[in-house]
Amino acid sequence: MSPEKRLTLSVLYDPEVAGKGTPNIDLVLVHGLNGGPIKTWTCDGVVWPRELLSQRQPRTRVLSLGYNADIYENDSVAGIRDFAKSMLARLKRHRHGVDKERSIVFVAHCLGGIIVKQALYLANINPEYQPIMAATRGVLFFGTPHFGSDKNQLLSIAQAFSPLGSSSTPQAKSQGTGGSALVDSLARNSDALFKISRTFYRPASHLKITTFYEMKPWPGTKKCIVDKADTIMHVPNESHQGLDADHDAMCKFSSVDDEDFDEVCVKIQEAAAAGSAGVGVSTKENEVAVTPDTGMELVPHQTGAPPKGAASVTIDIVSIRVDLAEDGSAEAKRPRAIQWTVQSITQRVGAIFGHGHQSHSNDNVKLIAR
Repeated sequence: MSPEKRLTLSVLYDPEVAGKGTPNIDLVLVHGLNGGPIKTWTCDGVVWPRELLSQRQPRTRVLSLGYNADIYENDSVAGIRDFAKSMLARLKRHRHGVDKERSIVFVAHCLGGIIVKQALYLANINPEYQPIMAATRGVLFFGTPHFGSDKNQLLSIAQAFSPLGSSSTPQAKSQGTGGSALVDSLARNSDALFKISRTFYRPASHLKITTFYEMKPWPGTKKCIVDKADTIMHVPNESHQGLDADHDAMCKFSSVDDEDFDEVCVKIQEAAAAGSAGVGVSTKENEVAVTPDTGMELVPHQTGAPPKGAASVTIDIVSIRVDLAEDGSAEAKRPRAIQWTVQSITQRVGAIFGHGHQSHSNDNVKLIAR
């Protein structure tokens, strides 16, 4: 397997090694479909996060996630969740012994943005990775489709990439994906991708978000791979702007004089200077963790009976673990010593997420959306 396809989080630039002092920012790069930890960020032989950014921000340490995102030759069975968990584990190791206040900023292209969203969601609910969530200040998304409306969008994106393939068999053409196991897997799990986007809204509300969209069509076509409307998340603290490039070139720069590169540098600094995320697993008494997300495992961090004399237990929206089955039904898992008698949990959770600040309660439990 080529180095570009190995699952790894490598250091592209370390200020201490370069004699520039102790890092004050950890910049984490995550490439997208058909990309790599180096080539996605390379233009005319220039790896801008290593060779250009160091001129503007010499104390920014740069790490780059690598994983097999080849849409033609990919036999990996790993998915978004696997890549996200691996990135968190590796980032935790890289930050061992460093100042926990050192800012983390993620830069993600295309599918890489989905991995980042999944990783931050997991960090937000998992005490082991809470320091990563607390240190994360912002995310720069380059052409990331946030799956706001069209479940077939991912397949369309994969089809748009097909001219890049070195070969295309009749079978691959009939499948419309170039025969990519990765894309086929993602297409089969499109519902899970929608849920990743929805569950990211909570941590996103505390982050500085920049969404860049492509302003040039894909070569040989009249269309952009990811439309502007699909890159915008509509969350607090989000800014969005176009880059004068197509989907592949939008995150590649070869000169410090490039105006788009200059803008990216500004956004990285703005994100790093933003306040702490301030979210994560609650420590309030009698609160437990929750996710209304299919396939997301979550062990309540604290359980117990209601306090003496209390008529009910009040729980934050991240409070009851809810598993959504394929038929749309839901089951509230019972933490030790707390008995839930919530009725119609599917409708209640759906109402909470669909209508913002509201609460639903019964005799024993009150669910509060914040």
